[in-house]
Parts: sequence; C-alpha cells; structure tokens
Amino acid sequence: MKRKLLLAALSVFTMSAGTFAQTAPGVLLVNEISNGTKGAREFVELVAGTTDGAAGTVDVRNWIIDDNNGIFNGSVAAGAGISGGHLRLANDPFWASLDRGTTIVLFNGNDFDSTATNPLFNNFELASVATNGVLSITNTAGRTSIFVAVGLSTLVQSNNSIPSASPANGDYCGTGTYNNIGNWNDIALRNACQGDGIQTRCPGCIINLEAEPTFYHGVSYGTQMTEVTGGAFLNGAHVTLTDSLEDTLCGANKDFYFDGNVSPVLSDPQTSALWATTSAATATPGEANSANNETYIEFMADGSFVYGACAQPVVPETHPGVLMVTEVSNGPSGNCEYVVMAVGPCLANPHADSVDVRGWILDDNNGVFNNNTCGSGIGIGQGHYRLAFDNVWEKVPVGSSIVLYNYDDNCYTLPTTPSTAPNSAGIYFEPVGGTTAAPLPPNTHIQRYGSFPSTSVCGTYCNPSGSTTYTTASSWTNTVGLGNSGDGFQVRCPGCNDINTGTPSFYHGFGYGPGTGTLPFVSLAASAGNLGGPVINTSTGANKRFYFNPITVTAATDLGTPGNWVSATAFTTTGGGTIGQYSSVLKTYLTSAPSDFPCCGSGGGVGGARTANTTNVISQNEEVAVYPNPASKTVNISFPASGKVTVQLLDINGRVVVSKEVSDASVVSFNVSNFVPGVYTYKVISNKNVTSGKVMIAK
Repeated sequence: MKRKLLLAALSVFTMSAGTFAQTAPGVLLVNEISNGTKGAREFVELVAGTTDGAAGTVDVRNWIIDDNNGIFNGSVAAGAGISGGHLRLANDPFWASLDRGTTIVLFNGNDFDSTATNPLFNNFELASVATNGVLSITNTAGRTSIFVAVGLSTLVQSNNSIPSASPANGDYCGTGTYNNIGNWNDIALRNACQGDGIQTRCPGCIINLEAEPTFYHGVSYGTQMTEVTGGAFLNGAHVTLTDSLEDTLCGANKDFYFDGNVSPVLSDPQTSALWATTSAATATPGEANSANNETYIEFMADGSFVYGACAQPVVPETHPGVLMVTEVSNGPSGNCEYVVMAVGPCLANPHADSVDVRGWILDDNNGVFNNNTCGSGIGIGQGHYRLAFDNVWEKVPVGSSIVLYNYDDNCYTLPTTPSTAPNSAGIYFEPVGGTTAAPLPPNTHIQRYGSFPSTSVCGTYCNPSGSTTYTTASSWTNTVGLGNSGDGFQVRCPGCNDINTGTPSFYHGFGYGPGTGTLPFVSLAASAGNLGGPVINTSTGANKRFYFNPITVTAATDLGTPGNWVSATAFTTTGGGTIGQYSSVLKTYLTSAPSDFPCCGSGGGVGGARTANTTNVISQNEEVAVYPNPASKTVNISFPASGKVTVQLLDINGRVVVSKEVSDASVVSFNVSNFVPGVYTYKVISNKNVTSGKVMIAK
C-alpha cells in the first residue's frame, strides 16, 4: 500500500517527523460507541493518535469526552441528546505516555454487561474490580487496550454542571468543578430515534491553556443529528437512523463503529459512509471493529498517520519567584488589617529582574504553622487566598511588595482599585471584599477557596474528594482575619491546581500570640524547604503592627529569626503613608542576586534545598548566548564558565529532553532537527547555580 502517497495527499493534518526525544502531544479519535445490550450498559471506544510520526508515545492528559451537549452536530434545544456535564481524562501520569494506536474503552462502571455471550465483555467485569477501575491488556493485534470503569476510577473525572443541559450552551469553561471520580450520566447516550453522539475535544479550561476546548472528532446517530463540516481538525461523522415508525428500537441495543476503508487514509474517521451499525451484543470493545478497521489502527500505531496538534500550554517567559511576609498589622483599634509581602527571586535564577508568583497561597494561621492545635479561637479563618493565574502576577519586578487588605475596613484610605502594576514605589495594593454601599468591583487578581483549611481540618488546602475551585476573593474576616489575642500570616508554594497538583508547602510566615498556656505560639525554625516562621510573644495583637527590621540581611533565613522582627504601635488612621514599604536592607538583598531562596516545585512542595551563597560562575543571564534562536537543526548554547557544567533542554511540561555534561568547555550543541516545534527551556547548571531561558524550535 502506498502510504507515502496517501499521507502526501493529506498533508494538511501532518506535522514533521524524525527521531523523537520526548512524548508527543496525542489526539483522541472516536472508533466505536455503543448504547449497550439493554439500551444502557454503554461504552465509548477511542484510539490514541500521534502528532509526530516518529514519536512512539503520546500524551492525552486533560482530553475531553462528551456527548452532544457541547453541540457539535445538532440542535441547541433541551432534550436533543443532552446530558449536562462532560468527562475528561485526568491530569495523571497514566495518560502522559501511551503507545500510539492504544485503544481506550470507557464504560459505565456501575452498569455494564459481562455476559459470556460476548467474551470481550468480560473485560468490563475485570476492570470494575481492578485497582482504580483500570484494566490494561494486550489485544489480539498485539496492541494495548485500556478499559476504564467510569464512576470507579480517578483516571476519568467529570464536571457535572457544564455544558448545561437546558439549554445546551457549549460552555466548558464556566462554573462548576471536576469530581475526581467521573459520572457516566454526564455523557449518557439517548436511545430515541432523534439520536445523540460522542465527541472528543482538545484540552482547555486549565491553567496556561484557558481557552474553550476545540472540537476534534466525533460521530452522531439519529434523525435530529447531522454531519459536521469545517472543523479545525476532523469533521464529525453521522450514522442515519430510520424514524420511529420503521424502527421502534432506534438507538437502543445498537453499536456504531468505524469500519475503515480498503485503502485507509487520515480523513476516514470523519467520513459518514465508513461508519456502520450492528447489534450491541456483537460489539468489539478493545479490538478492531473489522479487517479494514484493523488496518487503519495499525497505520496509527506505526506512525504512518499523523494528526494536527491541539494548542499546547503556554510556557511562562519569566522565572519562578518567591514571596515572604514582611509586615502584619491589626490596625489602630484591633481591626483595619493589612499584610505586606515582598517578592524575590529563587535559586533557579537569582539574577532575574522579574519573576512569576502566580498561584502562591496566602493564609492566616489555619494551615497551622506556629500552633499545633486546630480549632476556633487561635487565629483560624476558614479557607485561604491565592494570587490568581493571570498576567498581573506572571512578571512581577523583583523587590516589589504586595499589600493585601480588607476593602470593607480601610481606615488608611489605601487605594480601592486593585493594582495591575507596581506604583512608583514598587507597591501593588490589593483590596479584597467589598460589601459596603459602594462595593469593590471584583478583584480577580486575588482568589479564594472557602472550604479548606477549616476549623476542624486546619492543615488541608486541597479538596480531598475533587478539584479545588477558586473564586474571586471576598470575606476577609472569615478567611484571613487576624485575631487580636494571637494569629499569624503565611505564604505557601503554589498547589491545588492543574500545574502544581500537590498540597502547597509552607514557605514563610510570621505569628504573634501568648508564649505560655494551652495555646502557645512558638517560632518555626527554617528547614531545607522554607524560611521559617518567627513569632513575637505578646498578650495582645490589638493596635499593633509587626514588621521585619534587621540590621543586615546575609541569608534568606534571616527572615525566620524572631530577633529581626519588632512590634510597634499601629499607624493612626491619619498615618500609614509608608504602608507597603519594607526594610531597605532586605530590598537590597533581594535585588542583588541572592542564591539561597529555594524554589517551589511542580508538585506543590519546594523543588530544591536551599544552598549557601556561592560564587556564580555564570554571572549574568546575558553572558549565556543561544544561537540560532529560533533553531531548526542545531542549537548552540555558549557560556563563560570553567569546570563541570551541565546543559539541558526541557519541554513545555518541564521534562528534560536532552542533557549534556561537559568539563572545561564553553559551548554545547544539540541536534534539534527532529524535535517537535515549540518553545523549550534551556538550563546551564554550574556550581549549584542555574541560568535559564527560552529557545524556539521551528521548522
């Protein structure tokens, strides 16, 4: 068979091929859908395709699977094959590296057919009792088939709210939250003659890829459904059903499958004439549907068929930063509170002029960092804040400060409009709340999660049973309100989100309160992963402000030394003109390339241990030269360094694609001719110092 000729004729779908050094972005195509043997007991079969013919494995995390309520082939009217909500493959390593041509069978884990009439159905039973509801087998063609019991497995999640069912609106990025355990009813198929359908959509509505997920492929059936043409990727095929007068069963007990073609080509799955109907009892979950279908899947499995890639997550063009607490105040009458935080660089690039602090967690003491008792009366406000994932916090100048305060109790007449950039003194003013007669327009730069931590679960930040959904910040008193008898404020690494999936690690904080009794407040010593949490022991915090006031700063851990913190009378209501400013010696330290602030990791914890100050062999970013940039065949990275140096290229997911270690050399070259086009990160690591930047691979 002349595969090259077939591919050339359909090059609109293809991307470049060659020796591949990383997992390629994958795609999901619908191959079979079944209404089940009783008009229920449904399943959906997908095949994983590749976007690079030389990539043996593909990444299909966050792909969306839905019925017709994202409206890809029918009416927007309620009842037109509409099940509210949708499914998605979890952002789990399981989906990050599948063999191309892998078959994925999603079925209703709470209602499936395992009768001996069709031995293939036994795999449903086996998957339902397997660990996490997943069964991976080798099918008769020697390829992998994965059965996932939706409703029993965390590998398939669901959003029960959107798109809505009445009327269907196609909105995937609206309100609602993903449940770690999916619900089959979110894609349930209609038996009526008017029909329904199944579709796949590109990842979307996630951090760094916020856009609505684009329709990729699907198949529909019934009189109310139609073919879809003109899609950005593949069209949607359609299987005709007769009306109810001629076929009383209509979609019930039917299986719709892709039959392929004698001469399979890339576009076949979107060709309605190549889709067929059979009895649900004779379905072939996990196996090819026919000899033609087997040939087609083999073309996908051996890399002959290559499909266009969905939009990929954006790689921030700034360096990771850190936050530290520099001042807290209860105001002149035990209220009118505010907190000041300074922005600094971390070990990944101490010379950075601006840093990314999106997703950082801001909280009072209810993550309990300086009192090991959980409950009311010890500075516990339910929930927490975070810096939103928006462009305000993506590139913040090093040395800036962020002032967080209560809009509804603003006796210092601080700005009532949130800052989108620092003022001339380098200060961001961020009010939250707004329930007065002149309410604050929503400050979308600060977000709130109201459920955790709580007065009974005070160390938990991520929802243990589902996604952690943040909304615009509000309710200062009930979230971070500072107690007068004792409390504190802390910053934590980003966590509980699509990029930083783990629990956010404590990074730095300050507390005040009694040093004796049943609820003493005590200092936390700095560790390899944080700057510590100093405490000033006091009988009251009312009418007080506490701030970092060192003589000198020689190390990041100086922020954790109680002796560097002082207590003073709060500013009067007519004062407060210096709120947001902090120690000049700290600012000098932060802007002088400190090399001892640990970075946060992708899991929510701290990515690397703090090191002592060292001589930076690579003294400035601009001394590292990357050329050509963009690169298509070879990229060269030169650096004025001696001794042992490691140079790496990392992909958009932070994975090391290629690495070289050299000694007494000043340039490293990489062959990138077979890399997937896109933005990569380079790192030059020397003597515990890291210089990084971006390089574009283009074709």
